[in-house]
Amino acid sequence: MEDPQPLNVQCSRADQSAVITCRGSLVSENCERLQRAIDAALEEGVQRLRLDLAGVTVADASATHCIERTILRCESVGVGFTVQPWP
Repeated sequence: MEDPQPLNVQCSRADQSAVITCRGSLVSENCERLQRAIDAALEEGVQRLRLDLAGVTVADASATHCIERTILRCESVGVGFTVQPWP
């Protein structure tokens, strides 16, 4: 299998909100970087979490599972969650 394009994950926070922006390939080889950013934002007690995937060039089943887990986790703790999907 060809090496995936690097994944850039950035997180910005303001006013009890976090926006996590991803650029590149969101695949099993690097999905844990996104998961760590999500975990950190939720552990800091944000009230709203937005996941911006508009810059993702390719995603696999691992990315889908990560997003599904995040939806369930946010629902269980009362955090508002939105996703800007990849193209």
